[in-house]
Amino acid sequence: MPKSNKPVTMSLGGVELKTPKSQSRRMSMVLWGPSGSGKTTLAATCLRPTLWVNFDVDGTSSLMDQDDIYIADFETMTPPTVEKFKANSCAGIRDALEENPEIKTVVFDSITSFRDKCLLHSVSKGMKSTIEQPGLQGYGMRNTFMYQAFVKVLEVTKAAGVHCIFIAHEAAPMKDEITGQLLVSMLVGGNMNTEIPTKLSEVWYLEDTGKDRRITIRSSRIRKPMKSRMFTTSGEDHFIWNFDPEQWEGDGIGEWYQQWVDNDGKKLELP
Repeated sequence: MPKSNKPVTMSLGGVELKTPKSQSRRMSMVLWGPSGSGKTTLAATCLRPTLWVNFDVDGTSSLMDQDDIYIADFETMTPPTVEKFKANSCAGIRDALEENPEIKTVVFDSITSFRDKCLLHSVSKGMKSTIEQPGLQGYGMRNTFMYQAFVKVLEVTKAAGVHCIFIAHEAAPMKDEITGQLLVSMLVGGNMNTEIPTKLSEVWYLEDTGKDRRITIRSSRIRKPMKSRMFTTSGEDHFIWNFDPEQWEGDGIGEWYQQWVDNDGKKLELP
């Protein structure tokens, strides 16, 4: 019997099955690194228009001359506002994306500052918690608020088919309890530095060495986490990001994403 070229349509539990190539390709990433390394600028090279959800003091001051970036400034929000980010509307992000389908990327800047807001709210709710001594209850509630917001942002951006970029600051070096070796990770609190990467496709570390800016896409013995589905990780663990922020010239996330899509989702060699 001759084979049919007609695509096979199947479902599982009412969910239509797709092939890897038929799935939508979107970026969900976290950019982390020390202050002043260029995380905001790198995130702003994403596909636009961009909805920028800001929690950092003067966090978007470096983007003053950029078009198609729409900033929702939550920096001065009262601590209870953090609970709105776990609601179905995700503090209005869902409605904004539905009403403005032209938006291509949501940037959450930063998880670290949002963490601080969550802690302030947690100690106000905890019977035995203070800002000086949050205790297990205060830190536990903080981590819960953070994780719920993180998952909800991923949910609403995926439903809208837009890219999502989280920004996080770098924590101070800590000693590994088993090996005694110094370890540097994201400043997010609790186990979030291990939980966040499991739900994202890209985890990049950005640093300014004084000579150049380097993007690292593979974890090292000292710094983790990093990973990439866009770039090959079998060779070098980093590449130099050549970009002029004054003239806004050079490749960035938007260009790399388009190259990845044009390559049928196959991993790219490092720039």
